[in-house]
Amino acid sequence: MFCRNCGKQLDEKAAVCTDCGVKVGTGNKFCNNCGKATDEKAYVCVSCGIKLSQDSESGKTKIVYITPDGKRQINWIVAMIISFFFGYLGVDRFMMGQVGIGILKLVTCGGCGVWSLVDFILIVTKYKFKDVEWVE
Repeated sequence: MFCRNCGKQLDEKAAVCTDCGVKVGTGNKFCNNCGKATDEKAYVCVSCGIKLSQDSESGKTKIVYITPDGKRQINWIVAMIISFFFGYLGVDRFMMGQVGIGILKLVTCGGCGVWSLVDFILIVTKYKFKDVEWVE
């Protein structure tokens, strides 16, 4: 993982770049996957082909970002809010890429609310779902 602002390599668990002091994921000068310089308006890195982790036009971080290894980086706060209001429809599970479970929650209205409550508690406690990484 590389800093989008200065291009320096970062530890996978870093929250802030130790070289430039910018929060991880902010900036639009370098690719977060390969560290090569990118056009500030680029949507995809031309060196490695990965979709850049930030929406270049609005400057806002996306709610769900899929890493090259297939993991979904999901904004934890947004997932918690979505789970609270729309968990009974399975939206939280769809967001995590678990379509089958999302459909079951949709059909059963979140297991009559019980399943929705359990999923909400799991999200609040940042449970390690398969192929899901929580980000803030």
